[in-house]
Amino acid sequence: MLTENGKKMKATSIFDYFSKEISPMRWITSITLSLFVSIFFAVQALNKKVEINQGILGALSPYLVTLVDINDRPEILRVIRSVGGSESADVILVKDGTVMASTRSTSELDMPFVAPETLLSLLGSEFSGSEILTVEALTKKNSTSMAKIYLISPLGPFLERALFLMVLTFSLCMAMSWIASWNLKRILKKSLTPLNQLHQEIQNLDFTQDAQTTPIHIHEMEEIRQAIMKTRHDLQESNEKFAEQKAKELNSQSYKQLIHDLHNPVAALRQFVRIQFSPDSDDQTKEEALTVIPQIAEEILRQVTSAKRNLEFDSTSFVKKDLRESLKESLTQVNAIRHYPSKNLTFKMPDKPVIVHHDSANLKRAIINLLENGLEASSESVRVTLQENDGRVSINILDDGPGIAANMVTTYFQGRGLSTKSNRQAYGLSSSNHIVTGHGGKIIYSRSHDGWSKMEIRLEGR
Repeated sequence: MLTENGKKMKATSIFDYFSKEISPMRWITSITLSLFVSIFFAVQALNKKVEINQGILGALSPYLVTLVDINDRPEILRVIRSVGGSESADVILVKDGTVMASTRSTSELDMPFVAPETLLSLLGSEFSGSEILTVEALTKKNSTSMAKIYLISPLGPFLERALFLMVLTFSLCMAMSWIASWNLKRILKKSLTPLNQLHQEIQNLDFTQDAQTTPIHIHEMEEIRQAIMKTRHDLQESNEKFAEQKAKELNSQSYKQLIHDLHNPVAALRQFVRIQFSPDSDDQTKEEALTVIPQIAEEILRQVTSAKRNLEFDSTSFVKKDLRESLKESLTQVNAIRHYPSKNLTFKMPDKPVIVHHDSANLKRAIINLLENGLEASSESVRVTLQENDGRVSINILDDGPGIAANMVTTYFQGRGLSTKSNRQAYGLSSSNHIVTGHGGKIIYSRSHDGWSKMEIRLEGR
């Protein structure tokens, strides 16, 4: 297939095109879905973690307020260490900006508290690069002291779980997408069956024979099939009418040629008859005319007899058919009727079909006549070739026999020649010439470059 700029483009099927187009969509859908699901569950898990931290601090707050008021550091440390150990987190109690208790290190006690630098505030908690910071204020009525408890949880394990969830979600989404894509392709392939059937039936349309088609269960495609079949029927009728008209035109031309061929001998006969009865002619001239008149009359009679015999070979219709088939059938028929074991018959044909409008039965008669003449006249070999060049088709039949005298070719083609095997009229070349002429072609006799006798049938191709 060529594009508008003349470059070659490889055509693809609808199924392959759809598969190629759906592949990026499958990846995009899977990645988008996995990211969305992963982020959704990560946010839900993070919210759950923050709620747990806030719940722990909320539950501890009343008890720690009492401990802060009585300044019971040992109990505060015990409580926050218990909470920090269970949650794998750091717990720090700050009063008036100074660390009162910490699970991290005793060196922080009574030191100013420096809060971690946070990057994001979300869901009621602060987030640094690697930690979740949850804060609960410890307040009591009529108290002027300011106390806060900080729960600092590591962010790494949470991110690992979120990443695992993302990978798992992505894998599941890809698997589901692949299954959905596979099912979609299977459904598409099944849905394309009617289209493939329609395409196959269009390709198999043969105007030379009845087409066997199967109804399509899809309404729109069935209408297309019906329209194609109707068009095929209409074209077939048009082709038949055209073939009949063409056959009539070619037959008319053939008889015009016969009249033309008869003109010269009839004119010559009339001239010699005038000489015979002219008072101005001498006795010798009249004697010569008297001798020639029967000969010319006999040739005219043979030509008319041959033309009358050729009437049965008039074609009534032509069919568009592969000429190779007609030639093969002719070769097979010659071998079946008359076998020539001592002769070497070879033939060469193109690999591709050679389509020609022709009457196969009549054209085979012409080919068989020329083949039999070649086999009978040859010494050892006969070569047959079929060629097509620029719409012109030629069937060449060559033999290594003595050939025909150049001045006798027209005589034999017009049906005025006598057989070399017996004293009778030779009809073979005349009928072959009549059939080929009726196909709009011609037979040409010549000598090949290696001296072989050559009969060439020239026809117009498709």
